[in-house]
Amino acid sequence: MYIGTELFIRGITTLAKPQTLKMTSCLLLCVCFFCCGGTFPRLSSLMSFEMEDQFRNSHSHADFKGCVLVVIGSDREGASAAENWGKALSQSLKPERDSGRLNLIGLSNLKGVPFFLKDYVRGKFSQNAGDWALMDWKGLFADSYGFIAGNANVLVFDKEGVLVYQAHFSECRPDQVLSLTAIIRSKLDGPPPVLAICQALPGNVREGVMWNKQSCGFEAGLQPVT
Repeated sequence: MYIGTELFIRGITTLAKPQTLKMTSCLLLCVCFFCCGGTFPRLSSLMSFEMEDQFRNSHSHADFKGCVLVVIGSDREGASAAENWGKALSQSLKPERDSGRLNLIGLSNLKGVPFFLKDYVRGKFSQNAGDWALMDWKGLFADSYGFIAGNANVLVFDKEGVLVYQAHFSECRPDQVLSLTAIIRSKLDGPPPVLAICQALPGNVREGVMWNKQSCGFEAGLQPVT
C-alpha cells in the first residue's frame, strides 16, 4: 500500500464517526479495485458459457467438447475483418470442419446494446441458418480474453479446452490466412516443429500463456508451449 493512501485512510478513520467507517471501508475497497486494474482476469482456457445466436438457438461450451475450437470475435467496427477471416478459414479448413474435428464459430461483442434494439441487431446478421454467430450481449468473451476493439480477434482452443493461440487482426491477408491455417492444423495433428512456429503471423499474437515481443523477429511473435 502506498504511504499516501495509508495516511489518507488513517485520516478518514480518525475523523469519521463509527457508523460511517463501514461505508468508508467499502468505498475505499471499490476505489482500490478499479484504480489497481481490477478487471476480468484474462483466461487461459475455454470459459463456461451459454449464449444464443441470432436465431435464438442456444449454444454452450459443452457443445464443443473434444474437438478443436476456433472463435472469431469482434465488435461492430471489427465486423468486416472478422467476416473476412471467417470466410477464409471456413474455406481453407473445410475438410477438417466436415470431419467434425474442428469447430469454427463467429462471435459478436454486443456489450452496451440497449435491450429494445436487440431484435433490430439480430436482423442485421445473416439469415442463413448455417451462418449463425454467438450474440455476446454482455461482452463476456471480450472482457475475459482481452479483445482488441475494431479488430478480428481469433482464439484457438485445443481438444481439452486450453487456449493455445490468440491473435487480433485489422485486415485479412492471404499470407496470414495460410500461416494461421497451418497453426490450426498443427493443433489437430500435434505440435509443429520450432521452425514452423517461427513462421507465424507478424501480428499481435499470443501462444499459450507466454508472450515474447522479440520472438522470431516480429513485433509480437509466438512462443511454443512447453
